[in-house]
Amino acid sequence: MNEDIITFETAILASELGLKSCTKYCYDPNDEGKSLQLWETIFKYAPDEVVKRMIDAPTQSQLAKWIRERFNLLIRMYFNEEKMKFEPCYSLINVKTGFCTGISAEEMEFDSFEEANEESLKRTLRFIIEKKIHLK
Repeated sequence: MNEDIITFETAILASELGLKSCTKYCYDPNDEGKSLQLWETIFKYAPDEVVKRMIDAPTQSQLAKWIRERFNLLIRMYFNEEKMKFEPCYSLINVKTGFCTGISAEEMEFDSFEEANEESLKRTLRFIIEKKIHLK
């Protein structure tokens, strides 16, 4: 099973919130995220200034786990059975308090879970930034 790596746009948002995990891949902002790089190669061959500018590129699952552990938010996705589409109309649940915030994605529909999940992750990160949600 292959897991999808988050997009460059989502990686930038996660980086703004302090994501620094040792993932397998990273993006180089100088090439606007056009290619994934292996951290192993970067650490081995690149100068320090290149290493410092790289942005982690975790899988969607790794990012969802980081959000849950760092911000106590659990992301749930919905499947519209009538349309047979995934909709990034999701709930953010504070795992400590049980508080639930629903966020809709303005009638967006996706054929795959991964596409909808990417949108949900991106919107969750924006929500955290806009609401200035504190770390646990």
